Amino acid sequence: MIKIKDKSLCTGCGACVQSCSLHCISMQKDEEGFYYPKVEEKVCIDCGNCESVCPCINSTPHSKEETDVWCVKHQNDRIRFNSSSGGVFSALAEYIIQQKGIVFGAAMSADNCSAEHIAVQSFEEIERIRGSKYLQSSLGNTYVLTKEYLEQGRRVLFSGTPCQIKGLKLYLKKDFAHLICVDVICHGVPSQSLWAKYVEYLEKKLNAKIGSVNFRSKKYGWRDFGTGYSVNQEKQYFKFNFEDPYFCMFNSNFCLRPSCYYCQSKDGESGADITLGDFWNVETVFPELSDNKGLSMVLLNSDRGRELFEAVKKNFWSTNKGLSNELARKCNPAIYKSQSYHIARNTFYKDMNKLPFEKLSKKYVPKTGKVLLKAMLLRAGLWTYIEKIHRGGVTPSYGILIIYKK
Repeated sequence: MIKIKDKSLCTGCGACVQSCSLHCISMQKDEEGFYYPKVEEKVCIDCGNCESVCPCINSTPHSKEETDVWCVKHQNDRIRFNSSSGGVFSALAEYIIQQKGIVFGAAMSADNCSAEHIAVQSFEEIERIRGSKYLQSSLGNTYVLTKEYLEQGRRVLFSGTPCQIKGLKLYLKKDFAHLICVDVICHGVPSQSLWAKYVEYLEKKLNAKIGSVNFRSKKYGWRDFGTGYSVNQEKQYFKFNFEDPYFCMFNSNFCLRPSCYYCQSKDGESGADITLGDFWNVETVFPELSDNKGLSMVLLNSDRGRELFEAVKKNFWSTNKGLSNELARKCNPAIYKSQSYHIARNTFYKDMNKLPFEKLSKKYVPKTGKVLLKAMLLRAGLWTYIEKIHRGGVTPSYGILIIYKK
């Protein structure tokens, strides 16, 4: 029987819920807005299925192979522009759908207050699961559906955070040759309650309902994003990551799930065939790659992952020349490293439940003159050059683009 005594030992993947044949486990939201399993003990027969699929208790049943490192960008600039980094996921998803397969990924809910995993089977639907979602997605019964599709002989690509992939692998209990798992290089996840509180604050501020959310808009480039604009009565609201309060809370690690500070699924432990992320600062090694449109780091962790990559490689410009695991880890340490626990987290979520979002923001991420100056220089297109002079490299600055209607 699953009993959560230490919240840092639960990722919220829900594998335990989906493995219970008696349906006596449900995911319940705690005071911070994170979901944890709750067992109806009068119904439970203590069969142990739930414990056998927990990614915090068990190791993923896979043989760890040598990882190949690639730097990749999609040849279609439109796809790359609409992707978080180099556009690799879109090509992988399109190929699986061409093979009459199913693709699972995270999408925003209809009201944009939460994220949820969904299954897509058409090219048009890929847009819903493309791009980063900076909050924890609910998996629902997607592990159950994945198993059903696999048993029907359908090809399945399942994308998610490392802990979600690890939970799926443990839930399935056996390897399926027509399953491809893709995880992302993960910073950690904030709660849906915090994001919903921010959405409520923004809708009051804008006096409008939010129509869509793009957490990684590239209007002014992959590293530096610009101001909003109006088209066909659709208003776009934009803030850089360092001036947007939600992003500041996320980047400062005030608000991550407890398990994210002690992640047991990083560095290949999830069992994913392919790992995707941003190849930050690779241009310091290969200056010719610096076009500011997005570069993907692709880690091929299995022969199955390598086969799929070869099948879609014609869509990309790609290189593995001079690339190594050491360089990849240097350019994106989140491959193997959990975020440090912020001491302010002890009070942050208590304040979240007591304070309006505006006051919460002023307390934890107050705007300074330096922040305002940096935003001004970025919007003027000057910050990149200043950083190059002072640091010899470029630090990514990304933002959130929210579309709303009056």
